[in-house]
Amino acid sequence: MFIETIPRPTKKDIARDIARILAIPEAEMSRGGTVKSDFLDRISEALLGSSTNQEDTYRKAEFVLSGLGETYDPWWDTSEAQGPTGGGTVTTRAYSRIRANLAREQRCFAVPGSVAAGREESHTFNGRPHRIPLAEAGPGSNLLFFEETSDGYVATGVGSLLVTAPGWTDPWKIQWTYRPFETPLVFDSPFGLPSGVFEISVASFESFGTATAELESTNSGRAEAAIAERLTDTYKVDDVRLNSVAIPPRSDVGGPIAALTEVAYTEQNTGALKPAHDAPTFRRPQNRALSREIERRGVQLAHRALTEDGWLLERDCQKDGVGYDFVYLKNGRRIHVEVKGIQGTRIDFNLTPKEWWRALTDEDWLLVTVTNALSPAQSTISVFTGNQVRAAPRSVVSYRLAM
Repeated sequence: MFIETIPRPTKKDIARDIARILAIPEAEMSRGGTVKSDFLDRISEALLGSSTNQEDTYRKAEFVLSGLGETYDPWWDTSEAQGPTGGGTVTTRAYSRIRANLAREQRCFAVPGSVAAGREESHTFNGRPHRIPLAEAGPGSNLLFFEETSDGYVATGVGSLLVTAPGWTDPWKIQWTYRPFETPLVFDSPFGLPSGVFEISVASFESFGTATAELESTNSGRAEAAIAERLTDTYKVDDVRLNSVAIPPRSDVGGPIAALTEVAYTEQNTGALKPAHDAPTFRRPQNRALSREIERRGVQLAHRALTEDGWLLERDCQKDGVGYDFVYLKNGRRIHVEVKGIQGTRIDFNLTPKEWWRALTDEDWLLVTVTNALSPAQSTISVFTGNQVRAAPRSVVSYRLAM
């Protein structure tokens, strides 16, 4: 058993891999070695059939990453958190995360015991050499922990990178998961090993008996949720640009109120249902912690938009299970508002049976979507009536069986 070290990839190397995976032209590079931003548009075109339609390089990066189900990090994916001095840079980490997502394969690193003990999941690093590889690879990267002993190199466990604190100022805080081997594994390196943290091949990592996909599943999205929490704590709701909302007239439900059991479960024939769209679908967040953060931010932004339009919150129904989240009042009119926070720009979401029932039967029910809900800069509010929801293409995504 031995470890194969690999050179630190440049931004151009990573962009070349992305182009190969998507079968698109390679990125053009600026004189300073930066990938020109139209490459992000080509990535979007390959996945969705259209450009990002964004002029700002930060928003281009956010569009692609969010669409892939990755939480955009303005501290590490771009230079946006630096403010006016940021210069519109899209970092090596952003492209590394895109490549890892498309290839379904995380980068792998070896962490010597002289740098940090794996069993301690929170660390403080001093000095850039240990940080650079992990900072450029980003959350989700796989880690192999080892010690150098009199008998040679001994692998002690594996883990996954969770959080890297923003900035380069010492001390630099980092968090990872750790799973020790039941029995430490001895391995060889005929030419010795680099000092500090260094990158290894995926094959080397998997030779220790831990598939990268298996390890990634144990992470359960903690890294993405941590980025989202830091982002929403730093960029306040009032600082995000929002469009104004216009509340439409009441829906025509087309008849008397039906019983919930009659309308929620009768459309069993999937042949009558159309797919939501023909274009490839980006991945959506599958972990609860991240979904809760997206939904929480979406609710805050929707509330701000509605109150700015003169609506008064009368009742919070989020825990009542009535098929909508809030009741708002304005000039004697009440509306029943269901809010959907969405990570990317594409409006697709799930409805519960009770929410669907409300769309069918409640003329005061409205759906408010908040796309780019985690954006530090701009989110978009859209309002749909029950009529529009009923007319939208839909697809069956799950079944409930009674045996």
